[in-house]
Amino acid sequence: MRAFVLICSVLCLAGCVSLGPMEPDDLLGELRDAEQAWLDASARHDRRAMAVILGDGFTATLPDGSVLTREGMIAGLNRLPLREVKTPVPFTQKRSIRMFDSMAILHGIYVVPGGEGRPERRSRYTDTWVRSRNRCRIVASHRSNATG
Repeated sequence: MRAFVLICSVLCLAGCVSLGPMEPDDLLGELRDAEQAWLDASARHDRRAMAVILGDGFTATLPDGSVLTREGMIAGLNRLPLREVKTPVPFTQKRSIRMFDSMAILHGIYVVPGGEGRPERRSRYTDTWVRSRNRCRIVASHRSNATG
């Protein structure tokens, strides 16, 4: 019985040991993919994909000063029909990424192309991503109106 308890204790402690952060290049590639998945999920109104991408406690501050929570964003998508992504799709430019172990801050310009009489919309963004449950998840987003 003592041996069993000792083995269980060692296994529990082994499960608590961190293998350390991901290699920067691996995390960078995963972040780029995650950001693109977020842009696609938003453009398609894909609530299932969004539920996977948004981290627990996610908050977004929009250019008008309003704040959306994870639940509020998903509820908003529930009111919209799932749609095919039409070109041109929203994209980011002038992106910079600062990485800290398994967390990253992305900063750049978010562009929603114009079309069908709508003008192009641009906003500066700062997004905070963490690697949680074996994937990158966004936990905070801040956008403000931008020109140029």
